Amino acid sequence: MKAFFQLFLFCCLPVFILTSSKPPLETPPEEDKIPIGLGMFAPNFYENAMVSFYGDPNLDKGVMEHMPWDSLTFHRTETGVTISYAPPWFVPEHMKMDYETLYLRVLTIHGDFIQVVVNKLTGRTAWMSRYDGNLQFWPDFLLSMNSVEQLDPASNPVKIKPLDHASESTIPYEFLRPVGIRHSWIEVKLLDKDFKEKGSGWIKWQEDEELLITWSLFS
Repeated sequence: MKAFFQLFLFCCLPVFILTSSKPPLETPPEEDKIPIGLGMFAPNFYENAMVSFYGDPNLDKGVMEHMPWDSLTFHRTETGVTISYAPPWFVPEHMKMDYETLYLRVLTIHGDFIQVVVNKLTGRTAWMSRYDGNLQFWPDFLLSMNSVEQLDPASNPVKIKPLDHASESTIPYEFLRPVGIRHSWIEVKLLDKDFKEKGSGWIKWQEDEELLITWSLFS
């Protein structure tokens, strides 16, 4: 019996030590708003068949010293990549796997870890290895979009300069294509319905740590 107990401790104790990662916490954002965060994280499912979630890791230790709490698993087919398993609470910022697109909002970077929003409806967060994908800070992410749009065009109209007191643009447009960023302002090309350029201007993309625009990945 003693030998069995010693064998049990030898085999199982490391597992108990590694399972210190707690489940992701339900953290409803203050005033029901998810923090703007730092940008977006795209898991690299081309090189990883699985990426892991960690609930409450010891950030002074490396990723390999933790046991994942949950994960995403991917399956490559002849037509692309699909998600073969995702936790029931997983609602990322953007997911369109037929276009092989998956983004999670990043709130924190610490050592080998990043904290991401894993449910955009509740604000639930989890930690991931920052090396399991590609991190884009907001300027890089927004400039990679095909178009952007103000959440409230009346309070955030297109300006001729990146200044609050600047005059509003009078050029009609259908789409705004991002081309540059300066502080809280994003420079846009004004396009008509045929995507022909008619001019340029500026809109605010964030203010007081709140996003003022939405975006389109594909049009």
